[in-house]
Amino acid sequence: MSRMLIVCLCVGWCFVFGACADFARSNACLANADPSCDESNSPLPNLNGPNPNFPDCDALADKPQGPDSCVLRTSGAGRSDAEIFLNELFLDPYGENDGAQKIEVWNGASGDFDVGGYTLRGCGTELSFADGTVVAAGGFLVVHVGLSGANDAGNIFAPAMNTLDAISGEMALVAPDGVIGDYVQWGEAGQSLEGYAAAEGQWVAGEVCVKPVEGTSLSYVGSGSHATDYTARYPTIGSPN
Repeated sequence: MSRMLIVCLCVGWCFVFGACADFARSNACLANADPSCDESNSPLPNLNGPNPNFPDCDALADKPQGPDSCVLRTSGAGRSDAEIFLNELFLDPYGENDGAQKIEVWNGASGDFDVGGYTLRGCGTELSFADGTVVAAGGFLVVHVGLSGANDAGNIFAPAMNTLDAISGEMALVAPDGVIGDYVQWGEAGQSLEGYAAAEGQWVAGEVCVKPVEGTSLSYVGSGSHATDYTARYPTIGSPN
């Protein structure tokens, strides 16, 4: 099936950077990261040269589209039956990372999805979702790594999770039967779950995302299971990328 990437305008201007490229922080003022800064005087991180890892668009596998995304995701190989995804990882907030990191899961299905029994696993830590944990259709579930708080429909607090390695690491969403349903690695290839994810068609062995600069999220904006389907951009935790 022919695959294509369509860049469009969302509400206001939508900025999509070459995924996992080298980004220069140019006094970036980042929403939800440093509330004291003035965005009007601080430009977005700039793309600094071409992305050597970016393949031809036709080489990309497919993953369903998130609401209001600026890149069209068509159904296709390895992803047509998937419903729940890793959508955004806020790995390196400004200041201390302890208790400030977040992992966002998105339900791409047309109905509510019970993630009870699913596990987030990576960087030597994990979180298993309790039975009855439901993500609404098209909705988001935000996991607050290493932070205590009161859970609600859109937020899970995970004080027992260790702080994630923001320089080099991985994160997998593992189904109750042990199958990896989604995966991403950053900083360095060859993480411990990479081979399993590749065997399930959820990653390409040897590919790796360059870690986001401080204050940006590693966000899914592509159409497949490649490192190039992720990009560094303003955090949009709890809402579409």
